[in-house]
Amino acid sequence: DQSGLVSSAIRRYVPPVVATGSRSLCVGGLSIGELARRTGVHIETIRYFEKVGLLAEPDRTEGGHRVFTDQHVRALSFIKRARELG
Repeated sequence: DQSGLVSSAIRRYVPPVVATGSRSLCVGGLSIGELARRTGVHIETIRYFEKVGLLAEPDRTEGGHRVFTDQHVRALSFIKRARELG
């Protein structure tokens, strides 16, 4: 009888985890990875620009993750374009 198999499968079913997009958005801002994707600048380069003062230091989450804003996107795009021009 296969009815026992179906009912046991239903009882063991665990719904899939819903993706929240938390890797790309950080409380109304952008993660460093999303900033890198949007601007085409490598993550290590973004960290370097922050370290030497070319890019304003972003806010951080309680866990210490950087949270970038649209202002950072604009500034980084400007820096990238200036580097391309020489």
